[in-house]
Amino acid sequence: MVVCLLAIGAESVALAPSAVTAGHHHKQKKHHKKPKLPSRFFGISPNSGLPSPAEFARMKRGGIRSYRIPFGWSTIWPKFGSPPNWTYFDFEVALAAQANLSVLPVLYSTPSWLGVSEKTLPIKNAAQRTAWSAFLKAAVARYGPHGAFWRKFPTLPYLPIRAWQIWNEENSIWYTEPVSVSGYAKLLKASSRAMKRADHGATVVTGGLFGRPRLPNTYFASGFLKRLYKIKGVKSSFDVLGLHPYAADPQDMRSQIIEIRSIMRKHGDARTPLWLDEFGWGSGLGDTSYEKGPQGQKKALVGAYRLLKSNWRRWKVTRTYWFSWDDIPASKPACFYCHSSGLFTAAGTPKPAWYGFVQVSRRKP
Repeated sequence: MVVCLLAIGAESVALAPSAVTAGHHHKQKKHHKKPKLPSRFFGISPNSGLPSPAEFARMKRGGIRSYRIPFGWSTIWPKFGSPPNWTYFDFEVALAAQANLSVLPVLYSTPSWLGVSEKTLPIKNAAQRTAWSAFLKAAVARYGPHGAFWRKFPTLPYLPIRAWQIWNEENSIWYTEPVSVSGYAKLLKASSRAMKRADHGATVVTGGLFGRPRLPNTYFASGFLKRLYKIKGVKSSFDVLGLHPYAADPQDMRSQIIEIRSIMRKHGDARTPLWLDEFGWGSGLGDTSYEKGPQGQKKALVGAYRLLKSNWRRWKVTRTYWFSWDDIPASKPACFYCHSSGLFTAAGTPKPAWYGFVQVSRRKP
């Protein structure tokens, strides 16, 4: 939790001669410092590909302090009986550490050797549950406190991973099929046990709930969360709630956050932080409300961050992750606006949104 410091000016003010003769006393003025944003408030959730060292340096210069990485289980552990392959992720974590960016891994994607699709939650049988727990423990042993990665690269800034996100958009068929509230509750509780055993100080983050997906066999984040809280023991199995408040505009995003916080309060979870681990708009000119054109993307970004900076304490939003860092070719399979969601073009050219980002972060482009 973020502790906000309130500094009160208490200096004595000398009375002016005229005030003394008039018998009046000036009241001391209290000066309130505006509370600082949480240190890792600004984050980035990349689209695809690995940013270069120069790009990581630019993230840091622009005020980004946290980097969200998809840790695909099926990619890291593709073959049954073989050891996990951390090579690619070692490189990515190393680049982030060099730029002093904390890493938020998203743990998801069931490998095919368990006999199911990547979208299937690994909770149906003992073999799936055991394998999933082994994966989580291996990830902590690699990148957590005193992990093998940090021993292998002792010259890197020591930034062990302490926060771990369990799955992604578990309320939508984009990443989870079938969508199951009870199934995700089982996964979350099992994950929390495994993580806390591996690192007692680990922060367990729920998968980012997709705010209002309009897809078959899905739940809005609010509906999914209401059902999730009804399951015994689930509230104590996570430390942070993740949310993807994709919206037509910043005010629509605001209504989603308020709705989720209301549900959390009603279930006795008012103190739990909220991380917006994906949100954004595109610079394209498509027929979806998520695409705004280059200047419209910047306007939406600035409006959203001004809203979040003004209300982060009230809503307990302690981290935000813009999606995404750069564009991808429109020909690649992606969501309906993902190709234009970046702060940079696919060629690495800064877009107006990047200048809007550094405007709200008060850093340098």
